[in-house]
Amino acid sequence: MVKKKIDYSAIDWQTLSTFLTIIEEPSVSRAAHLLGGTQSTVSHTRAQPLTGRMMCFFDGATRDAPTTWEEYCAADHLVARFPDGGTSLRALTGVDKSQIRTARVSVPDFNAIPSFIQGAKLLATEMNLMKLCTLSSLNMVPLPIESDPLTNYMTWHRRSTNYPAHNRLCERIERIAEEFQQPAAVS
Repeated sequence: MVKKKIDYSAIDWQTLSTFLTIIEEPSVSRAAHLLGGTQSTVSHTRAQPLTGRMMCFFDGATRDAPTTWEEYCAADHLVARFPDGGTSLRALTGVDKSQIRTARVSVPDFNAIPSFIQGAKLLATEMNLMKLCTLSSLNMVPLPIESDPLTNYMTWHRRSTNYPAHNRLCERIERIAEEFQQPAAVS
């Protein structure tokens, strides 16, 4: 088997978003569990590369944006489902989610969202930064109610900390995150 040399300097936004959405978890202990370790085995030194807001994504050709919280809650929702059984709606904090109608559609990852939403009257609630890549083909509007900001944490197993390739990848991700943080905030 031939090992390919990875050019970490050529990492693009799509790769970054895929890497970061592996762990979209504010709890270090839950992130550690997803990585197959415990909180004591996870390094959390580069804690906050991306911060954004949860937004409504939809197909503007088939539906209008929800204008009230009640309209949003009554809409047909699509969620990305994670391996632990949680959904992308768990990132929506600071609001009463009990009023939100149970999701009509559940997809296994963020890349499937546009295919299901285009041509349908579904809403997806995802981080505004997703508009820069995976959800760029969909319309995006703020939620009709204020929610807490969302932070994507870069988390890894402690044994990776001293590997030069790992450190290079983390540095590259941090630079890309800085580049994209400002344009996404104003979108």
